[in-house]
Amino acid sequence: MFKKSMTALALVFGLTGAAFAADQLPVETLDVDDTIQKMPWENSDGALKHPTLPADLSAVIKSELDNRVADNGFIVDVDIWEISMAGDTNLPEDGRFDRLGGFVYISKSEGTQPDYTFPILMHAVDADAVPTDALQTAMIAAFADETANRLDGMNVAEPKAGAMN
Repeated sequence: MFKKSMTALALVFGLTGAAFAADQLPVETLDVDDTIQKMPWENSDGALKHPTLPADLSAVIKSELDNRVADNGFIVDVDIWEISMAGDTNLPEDGRFDRLGGFVYISKSEGTQPDYTFPILMHAVDADAVPTDALQTAMIAAFADETANRLDGMNVAEPKAGAMN
């Protein structure tokens, strides 16, 4: 399992809750976890051919969310559960994929069950002419963008100051 954690986001950016637009969900931590190897119904070919995918996805999601980091924000976990090409988890030799899926879990407190969960499945359509590296970059960017858009659309109360301690 490849796990990338960015629990120090609040320290890196030093933003407060006042810096957020009213409709943006504040985020304290972000974890991107490649769980493909843990799930018996999934093939780990994607994890083997793309060992940096969790770190790459984490960096792009972080850049999408960096304007809303707060000490008392929510905890966002992303589990990658599908990397496939034309529905096949056995990727071609070059590792090309056109589907990237996962679940986003949002918690108000560390170590608790998620308060909110939503799936994301990105599927490239008509990408045959797109070079493999460009397709991978686009899939990761689309997943990160969809994650940020879904967080923006959530109607949840912000956690109280000190709730994350």
